[in-house]
Amino acid sequence: MDVKDATYHTKIDPSGIDMSGNGNNIILDVESGRVGIGTNAPDDKLEVVGAIRICSTLPTYSSRYTQFGGPAEYEPWHWDTHGVGCYINHHSGQNVHLCSSGAGKVGIGTTTPQSLLNIKCADTNNGTHSGQWNGSSGLTLARSNDNFRWEFVNGRDNDLMIRNINDNGNIYRDNVLVLDDNGNVGIGTNTPVVPLDVFSRYIGIAGNSAAGTYIGPGGVIAPESTLHDESITIRSEYGILAGTYLFVKSDNRIKTDISLVDDDHALQQVNALESREYHYIDPKRRKTTKTIGFIAQEVKEVVPNAVNILTDWLPDEMRVITTPQWDANVLTIVDLDMLVENLTGKCRFYVSNDPSGNDEIKVEIESEKDASGNKTNQFKFEQQYTNVFFYGKEVNDFHTIDKAQIFALHHSAIQELSRRNDALVAENAQLKTRMETLEAAVIVLQNK
Repeated sequence: MDVKDATYHTKIDPSGIDMSGNGNNIILDVESGRVGIGTNAPDDKLEVVGAIRICSTLPTYSSRYTQFGGPAEYEPWHWDTHGVGCYINHHSGQNVHLCSSGAGKVGIGTTTPQSLLNIKCADTNNGTHSGQWNGSSGLTLARSNDNFRWEFVNGRDNDLMIRNINDNGNIYRDNVLVLDDNGNVGIGTNTPVVPLDVFSRYIGIAGNSAAGTYIGPGGVIAPESTLHDESITIRSEYGILAGTYLFVKSDNRIKTDISLVDDDHALQQVNALESREYHYIDPKRRKTTKTIGFIAQEVKEVVPNAVNILTDWLPDEMRVITTPQWDANVLTIVDLDMLVENLTGKCRFYVSNDPSGNDEIKVEIESEKDASGNKTNQFKFEQQYTNVFFYGKEVNDFHTIDKAQIFALHHSAIQELSRRNDALVAENAQLKTRMETLEAAVIVLQNK
């Protein structure tokens, strides 16, 4: 059957129904089992080109919903509207997965969002979670290519935790950051007791910086050489300001094998250790006049315990790459040798495109490897940059000083100098008394 007038055309035959007119199309294709609205060539079971409105004749504030589902063995999803809200939920238990209120607020896991975005997470029974976090789940930030993810968790004591989950779904780092309801922040601890409580650490990589387990092979205490630990908890690139005091643990009950320092030897060490005046290479650290201090390599020769080796940056380049050689986003620095043994392979750059440098950013990039796995002088950036400042390279033998040990040595040396001074004072008093006695005797002889 084929019916048409000047505006509308309807065609009905065994293959389906095709209706068109006034720029609109409705087609039912029996052969493909597809329905098209606003198109005469639907690509799916139902294809609608244009807006869709689904409503109900139920009274205002009554529940009205649209049901979506697959095969019969799968429970359907509901797009539900009632009152002034809109909900997406699963048929089983009617748990709300997404809610939009009339006030422009969105809720996930709740029908009563209290803010623009309100996420309510259900507890789980994962026994790998500890303490108040046992069974707690939260907002997840995941990568698309694996199961590694971050979780933001509201604990049962109303504390907030950020933790890391590994590829197996187990907790990798349980307490990366914790904020309790008292306003205390914890890093590496579940129970911060001061405004900033840090229990994490960075472990140095060189000879006198090691950390191991307390229990060694066979269940015995591990050798002291494997436990020696000079790890770092807080790192500051520049100064640290304290309004009152700096406290260091020094209770005698945490120490053993206590003995007196040989004051004479301490004085010899102080005499062997020279103070130096110097400028820093990095202009941001340089002062108007020279800084007075020590050279870590020299301190290591005299007081080795006062020196720790770790990974850090050297400002050993400090130059503008005047004609950057780019191949796509790979920068080649022709005169750079990255095969030096103590180099980690990372280099630091400050890059920009604005001639004024207003858009300058710091970029730390590991050098590309050749076919043999050796470090090269090529660096892959996210984009090309017009201005490239080469700051320096990361090394694995950066020397740091524990000045407290040097100052403690000074105390012992001062005690030795004080004793020597006391001896000189006593000797001087004796000589003075003897001289006075002799002078008196001379006067007596002169008067005879």
